[in-house]
Amino acid sequence: PALWNLKLNKIKLANNNVEYNDLNKPSKENSFDENHTHLSDLNLEADDISIDNQKVQGSIISLSAQGDDKFSIKTFSGAFKITNTEATVLDFALKTQNSNLKLTAQAGFRSLSELLNNYERTKFDLNVQPSTIALSDIRYFSPALMDSIPEFIRQENLSINSHMVGTLDNLKISKLNLAVLSNTTTTLHGSVKGLPDIERTLFDISIDSLHTVAYDFEELLPDSLTQSFQLPNWISLSGNFKGTIKQPTVQVFLTSEDGGLDASGTMNFTSLPTYDAKINLKKLNLGKILKQTDVGKLEATASIKGSGFSMDSLDATADILISKFEYKDYHYHDFTLKGAMNKYLFSGSAELKDENLDFEFKGDMDYQSDIPRYTFTFDLKNADFKNLHLSERPLKARATLDIDLVTR
Repeated sequence: PALWNLKLNKIKLANNNVEYNDLNKPSKENSFDENHTHLSDLNLEADDISIDNQKVQGSIISLSAQGDDKFSIKTFSGAFKITNTEATVLDFALKTQNSNLKLTAQAGFRSLSELLNNYERTKFDLNVQPSTIALSDIRYFSPALMDSIPEFIRQENLSINSHMVGTLDNLKISKLNLAVLSNTTTTLHGSVKGLPDIERTLFDISIDSLHTVAYDFEELLPDSLTQSFQLPNWISLSGNFKGTIKQPTVQVFLTSEDGGLDASGTMNFTSLPTYDAKINLKKLNLGKILKQTDVGKLEATASIKGSGFSMDSLDATADILISKFEYKDYHYHDFTLKGAMNKYLFSGSAELKDENLDFEFKGDMDYQSDIPRYTFTFDLKNADFKNLHLSERPLKARATLDIDLVTR
C-alpha cells in the first residue's frame, strides 16, 4: 500500500502459536483448511524487511512451523523482492516432512494489474534445482488435482530438475527431468506456445529419454493383464510431439530387453478424423511377452492411412509386412497383408511365399445391405506340415477355395 513505509532490520520469533478459525465455515478433513488453521512451534528469523510504495523485499533466514499431522514446515529460507514491474525469488529452499524444494525465479511485467489480468504474458525465468516433491503434499493442498491418480502413486515422491523461460503463452523448456516410482525417469525439452488455451496451444516437445522397469509399469496395470503378459524388464523410449492436441505429428522410438519399435504418424481431429501412421517392429520377443513358448520373435512393418473411426465414416487402407515370424522353431518370412475398408465394405489380400507354405488370399466382406455377403478365393499352392513343425509325420496339402456366401 502507498501509505506504508516500513523497514525492519531484523525480526525474530520463537516458539509461537498461531490460530485462525472462521466459525461460519465447515471444517475440512485430511487437507489444508484455509478457514481453520493452527500452527504451533512457529519460529522465524528474517532480515532487511522493507515495504513502501515502490517495493516489498526481504530475506528469510529461517522459518519453521508445525501444522497438523499431514503437513509441517521443517525449514524454509529465501530472499524476495516485488516491485511494480518485477518479482524475484532467490535461494528459495523449502523442506517439509516429505518434500525438499529448491528454486530461483524471476518475473517481469508492465504493471501489477497486467500480472493479475494478463498473467499469460508475464515473462519469467524459473530454475528448479534438483528437488523432491511429495505427491502427498500436493494432495494435501489440492485434493481434486490428485483424484485421477492411483492411490499407490499418491504416496510417492516426484524428483524434478527443470529450467523454463519465457511467458506462459510462449514457453521454452530448456530441460525437464522427472523421476517417480522405483526406477521411472524422463528427460525432455521443447517449446509450448498458446497457453492457457489448450486446444490452440502449439507443442514442440522432444522426449530425450523415458526409462521405466517392469515393476513400475505393472503397478499401473490391472492384475488380469499382468497375469496374461510378461513385460520386458526394462523399457526406454525417445521421440517428439509437434503440433496441437487436435493436429499432432508424433515420432516414437522404443527399445527394450525384448525388442523395440519405431512409430510415426500425423493426425487431424478438427472435423472428420484423418490419420497416417507407420510402425516398425524390431526383433520383438512376442512369445516371451505373451507367455507362449511356441511363439518366437517378430519383425514387421505396418502402415495405415485413412479417415473416420465409426463404421459410417470409416475410409482407410492398411499395408502390413511380416518380414520374420517364429512359430514352433520355424522361421516364416515375408507375409504380406493389404486391406481397405470403406464404411461397410472391406477388401483385402494376403500372400506368403515360402518353400514350405505358399498361398494367396483375396476377399471381400460386404455389410452395406441388410444381408452380409462374403466372397473370397484361397489358393494354397503348397503346405508341408512336417517341415513347418506342425506334424510329426509327413503331411502335405494343396487346395483352392472359391467362396461366395450370403448369410441370412
